[in-house]
Amino acid sequence: MDPTHAESLVNLALLLSEDRGEHETALRLARTAVKLRPEHAKSHHLLGNILQRLGQIPEAHLRFKTAEALASDAQAKRGGEGGDDAHSENIHKRYEAKHVGFLQSTGVSSDNLNGDEFIMLETVSVVPLVFRIRGFLTQQERETLIRLAEPEMETSRTLADEDTNIKQGSKKPPPRVSSTAWLPTRGNSVSETITNRAADVLQLDPATRFVSSERLQVLKYTQGGYFDAHHESTAFLNRFVTLLYYLDGPGAGNGGETVFPLAPDGFGGEESGAQQRERGLHDLQGNITAVCEMGARTKPIPGDAIMFFNLDEAGAVDSNAIHAACEVTNGVKWAANHWFKYPETTTRKGSKTNTDEKELR
Repeated sequence: MDPTHAESLVNLALLLSEDRGEHETALRLARTAVKLRPEHAKSHHLLGNILQRLGQIPEAHLRFKTAEALASDAQAKRGGEGGDDAHSENIHKRYEAKHVGFLQSTGVSSDNLNGDEFIMLETVSVVPLVFRIRGFLTQQERETLIRLAEPEMETSRTLADEDTNIKQGSKKPPPRVSSTAWLPTRGNSVSETITNRAADVLQLDPATRFVSSERLQVLKYTQGGYFDAHHESTAFLNRFVTLLYYLDGPGAGNGGETVFPLAPDGFGGEESGAQQRERGLHDLQGNITAVCEMGARTKPIPGDAIMFFNLDEAGAVDSNAIHAACEVTNGVKWAANHWFKYPETTTRKGSKTNTDEKELR
């Protein structure tokens, strides 16, 4: 009805591209949205996603970089105006980790429990803040996610500049070898229950939990699959926490662990400076075997979840939260990432949280 309503164009482009595969039509709508709001980071990021799907890698790279620059600038301006950010409002629960192995219970509604009387967190690492939640998903939930995702699996992608290096014949190993599907968190009773259970653990307000939740990213790693060291959060992808669900496989002794190389057992933690962390990890990138010999590791036990915080208490990126998916040496590993982000637009504590469009991944 209103072809100049940018939010509607972005939402329609997202649905057409992600849910219907109509990328050319989505591209036209996304370009119009960017022209209407050239300062809007999400419009550029969505355009980058569509361009990447269509194989237009150089422009996709430019759009991703533009989205990140715009988000960084907006973040800096908010900080200069008194820090009116969502993290200052304590919109989620941040658990204390007294020591490795420390156990604590969480508050989860009886409607969202998985059959147990309560859910327990076990501390895996203090720096970065990592917890294991045993038996977070039921077997039926795991099987349903795999069944829904399997026909939608595509080769996993990373940033467009990495794709460009690979296309240009770079001898450096690809940063990621896996396949991916995206599942909505609404419209399916299983994904809605899982989202509510995760949001209960984080004590997110029922009115905002689905806005904060991204789509489930279901991953499949066959033999030789891995994901090199990376971080989940940037200025644009403002993911304060990750819940990583182990869905199936690959079986004991077949690899597939999640490693946090900058945990204190590696060369990270509070004792080491940022320059040492960055230099050491940079030297190891491209060598997943070496990365997986460091830090804290979690075994991929089906049904368990790993929860780790990508941002510190002040809302800044925690550089220690870099992690990797170790190589699967045999069998098949299924997992799913569930990211929760701060809402795009917020008001001060006690006021209503406002968002202007559907969250993009």
